[in-house]
Amino acid sequence: MARCYFWIFGHLNSQPHTRTNKNSPHPDPIYRSAWSRGCYFRNRRGNLGLWKEDPGPIGVWLRLYQTLQKAGNLAPAGWRFDIDDWWLDENGLIMKAPEFPIPAGQYFVTNGEEHFSLLTIEDPDAEGKQSWSLSDDKTLANVTHGPCRSARYTPEGESGTCSPEYADRSAFPLKPGESPPLVSGCTRKNYAVLIVIGIPV
Repeated sequence: MARCYFWIFGHLNSQPHTRTNKNSPHPDPIYRSAWSRGCYFRNRRGNLGLWKEDPGPIGVWLRLYQTLQKAGNLAPAGWRFDIDDWWLDENGLIMKAPEFPIPAGQYFVTNGEEHFSLLTIEDPDAEGKQSWSLSDDKTLANVTHGPCRSARYTPEGESGTCSPEYADRSAFPLKPGESPPLVSGCTRKNYAVLIVIGIPV
């Protein structure tokens, strides 16, 4: 099973795990705090969030969703599942939701290969949205880490009508270039991943 090295953020169009691996070709994050874990953005002005811990190892497999329900929607790692706002990764793990908003500031980001940039995030505006920009004429595609994908699912209609039990488990793990599947009763937003390797000091 492919594992993403560590979470960061990004939104591709209508579209984050962290596990240190000494044999990984990707660079180790040099800033090991809340910011090194991951954040997501929708566009150049959007709602940005942050994972303060790796959501992969504390996730719950889709096949164990009924067990999660029986536990009162409380995951073994202690986070609470929200049926009206839940996340899937590229392996079919239900993940803890990131926190919103991400603190404004600057973050060094990379796609884990040849592209690096300084990401600047502004304070939220009156609508709660944050503006962002990348240095060195980099695009979001340049600094997106392709293997990692994630999707956010919210109800199309009434509360409680968007459930992981309707997700196609056979779609996982996702193949390169595939998006997480559509789920009946849900609106899906697909997210891409950037690697945060530090902050300016």
